[in-house]
Amino acid sequence: QQQQQQQPSVMMQAAQEQLSGTAAPTLPRSHTAISEDRAADLPAVDPDILLKAMQEKCHAEDVDGIIACFRRFAQIENLQIHIFRTALGEIKHLLRQVRDDSSITCDQLADLTYDLGSLHRFKDDLVFKEVMRLISELTCRRTAQLTPTACSNFVWGFACLLLREERLMSVMAAEVVKKIKTFDHEQLADTAWGFAKAGLWNQDLGNCLAIECKEKIHTFSPQSLSNVTWAMAQWSSKEDDLMEAITEAVLKKVDEFQPGPLAMTAWAYSNLQVRNKHLMFAIAEMSRLKINKFRKEDLAHLAWAFANLKIQDKELFSLMASEVMKGVTGMQPPELANIAWAFSKNNFASSGIMKMIADEATPKIGNFKSAEITMLTWAYAVVAQRHAPMMSQIGDK
Repeated sequence: QQQQQQQPSVMMQAAQEQLSGTAAPTLPRSHTAISEDRAADLPAVDPDILLKAMQEKCHAEDVDGIIACFRRFAQIENLQIHIFRTALGEIKHLLRQVRDDSSITCDQLADLTYDLGSLHRFKDDLVFKEVMRLISELTCRRTAQLTPTACSNFVWGFACLLLREERLMSVMAAEVVKKIKTFDHEQLADTAWGFAKAGLWNQDLGNCLAIECKEKIHTFSPQSLSNVTWAMAQWSSKEDDLMEAITEAVLKKVDEFQPGPLAMTAWAYSNLQVRNKHLMFAIAEMSRLKINKFRKEDLAHLAWAFANLKIQDKELFSLMASEVMKGVTGMQPPELANIAWAFSKNNFASSGIMKMIADEATPKIGNFKSAEITMLTWAYAVVAQRHAPMMSQIGDK
């Protein structure tokens, strides 16, 4: 068992790589053209009333008003598809009626792209795809108008929707390189995150972002530090000088980090196999203090990070185990697989936590990806714990 834990198979390593590539931080966003006050004046509760307000804005050709209404649609949970499609149809009509560069600006298109990015659950809708195509075409004709915030919002929106739009992204990359000196820390981090999420990368863009991030690293917020580190992990790019600067900045500001950025920063360093003892100790110490505020996915990222770097922090894993056992209900396959693997890998897999994970995983086995099945099965084999119902479901799958 000890040999198995120290030398995972090639299949296990492949499974870890597949799972580790799916993580993504949640980004707080700012907008470019439309004030939040403008959106706040619009109906917020009743989607039908909001739709009527949006149609009135369309009739008046009030572009800011239309986009402000659509922002409110993006904030509605459980938005009914027929209402959304009607609203999206208004946006499609607006974009098709664009007559010249002054009728809708790049900033307005960027705001719209951001709002659409937060509605990725509808991304397979045909009207949705047509709207994104129109946005891409209009933006490519307005590159001179692109501001740093507009660039980061475009990249973020298309990345969230997993739409590569290579012509647009190529234009964006060129504009980023050209205007990089005017980017602030949030714009740098969001742009790096977006290109990494979209799986698009070129050496000029990467070098440019790395140099500018290093020069402005002292201005980075905890969220920006987390996002740019995550992007580097996705690119598999250590950039030693930048990593040293990020490490120094994180150590100075670690007490300002919230659970999400803490977990994601640890995940990124682990993914890059950068084992900085001072940094991981600081992250562990701050995580212990804030452990009851960690979300399920944060616990999974944190546990995986420490186990992957073979850092055995008994107190931290004990606290994580308590939180997992309190919140295991509702955990999704990636979280269950990563947590089971991490606790087994680090020799902290008690029968109690493994039984609870197995009980939660059993009815969800049909939703597990192959990599998740591999990690889950390995975790239980290593600690020699059998869970017949779960193994039966895995065998059926």
